[in-house]
Amino acid sequence: MFKAPSLRNVDQRPAANFVKSYMHNGVFKSLQEVVHFYNKRNIATNAAGVEEYFNLAVGPSAGFTPIFPPPEVLANVQNVSGIHLRMRRKIPAGAEEGNL
Repeated sequence: MFKAPSLRNVDQRPAANFVKSYMHNGVFKSLQEVVHFYNKRNIATNAAGVEEYFNLAVGPSAGFTPIFPPPEVLANVQNVSGIHLRMRRKIPAGAEEGNL
């Protein structure tokens, strides 16, 4: 198993044009991309642009495509079900997703 380090103070750069990479495999190049990933990790879309939450262990409904590829190791993922506090509060459709 791999324990990912904290993102605290990671945006401190030696120069303005220095490009950093984030996450254990360097897949994201900005903190905005990291936040977008955590906000939309468990969301899939269909051809009409409708979004749905899905459980990573089960996968999205038929006709829906995940925004992000599946995790390399599912056992390392927290909150596999994708149920967030915002969903439990019944936030209306079209509201900004995530809470970061």
